[in-house]
Amino acid sequence: MVTLRDVAREVGTSESTVSRVVRGLGNVKPELRERVKQACESLGYIPDFSAQNLRTGKSNTIGIIVSDINNHFYNSTLGILVNKFREHKYQVQVGYSYENGEIEKEVMEMLLANRIDALIMTPVSNQNRRLIDTIKKRNIPIVQLYRTAYRDIDSVCVDDSHGAYLATSHLIERGYRRIALLSVNVQFTPHRSEGYRRAYEENHLQLEEELILKLPPDTSHAEEISRFITRKKPDAVIAGTNLLGVDTLKAIELLQLKDFDESHLVIFDDMPWMELLKISAVSQPVELLAEKCVGMVLDALEGHSSPEVNKDRVVPRLVVRERKGSGEKT
Repeated sequence: MVTLRDVAREVGTSESTVSRVVRGLGNVKPELRERVKQACESLGYIPDFSAQNLRTGKSNTIGIIVSDINNHFYNSTLGILVNKFREHKYQVQVGYSYENGEIEKEVMEMLLANRIDALIMTPVSNQNRRLIDTIKKRNIPIVQLYRTAYRDIDSVCVDDSHGAYLATSHLIERGYRRIALLSVNVQFTPHRSEGYRRAYEENHLQLEEELILKLPPDTSHAEEISRFITRKKPDAVIAGTNLLGVDTLKAIELLQLKDFDESHLVIFDDMPWMELLKISAVSQPVELLAEKCVGMVLDALEGHSSPEVNKDRVVPRLVVRERKGSGEKT
């Protein structure tokens, strides 16, 4: 195993100089810095920061727990978070909870064992209260992203109730009256149905509760949605996630509904394929969410956070798309 001493001997400098280069610190002449980097590469030196972490109590690592590995929307958010933390010299360690509270607990314990400096999580339950308290006692900042399971923990969420209100109002304006709302049946998930109901009330329309369908996460629902459409005969559909949007399109294809096209749909989590298919979407400000989340974490790490619990909520927008010739219901 190549050590710091081996690199120093190769370059003809001190171990402390090599250490400063490896850690990206200053006070090293550019020419010497380049020679050290070349020696590290040629010798195959890989830094081991574990001893330094033990001395300083910091790992410069942020732990992130993603609830659904199959959701492209979560993964796109993760990519932005990773890049933003890298700009601030933090690495990211990722774990997946698979919408399971027990797995979430295991991942939290693993990240703690790896001495993370802060934790970002999309909670799947509130059953890990004891572990959350342990993290708080260690003064490790925690931020909940997209969901709020613990009221005493900072959070950054989207106002999905307002998103559902925008989507429902849009479809009502187009002349649709039997609008189905498909959502994921997960504890602590945002209440899209509240905005859905509000749009009906403001338009003085009768709401049918049977048109709200809640489905379990992390599985395909195309066949169940096709049966639901056959039974309830909605004239438009709001899909509460991009995955449910895909399942809805599959259901429409299974049923061969020639008159049920993209103008009858609004899908949450605006993804590139929705623009290609000209499907209207509730667009969540992912970049802003990531910025707020990173800001909360860095403020806490630098001791600048407020003693009050910070509950930040961002507002989505409706992106209306239509093909030529499509329009209001006739």
